[in-house]
Amino acid sequence: MACEHKNFHCAAHIGRLSDEEGGPITGYVADLKIECADCGLPFRFVGLNAGNHHSEPRVSIDGIELRAPIEPAEHEKFAPRAEYTPRPSAKH
Repeated sequence: MACEHKNFHCAAHIGRLSDEEGGPITGYVADLKIECADCGLPFRFVGLNAGNHHSEPRVSIDGIELRAPIEPAEHEKFAPRAEYTPRPSAKH
């Protein structure tokens, strides 16, 4: 019987970004991987471009690792560059 993927394992690694080796920290990134805890099959992140970017989430070339920029939540509101677009209402 095929695995139903009911249990998951998530690995997260936080990295610091700088413009030069040993230079001041200019940002942070969270690298995430998810796999089925029962069969070990990795899950892919969909809908994102591959690569690295300092201000936009991206994925590895195979889609298995999410590379998401993060920042300290030292303010009450999202940074001006953040945006949220609600889904359109379902039509009945």
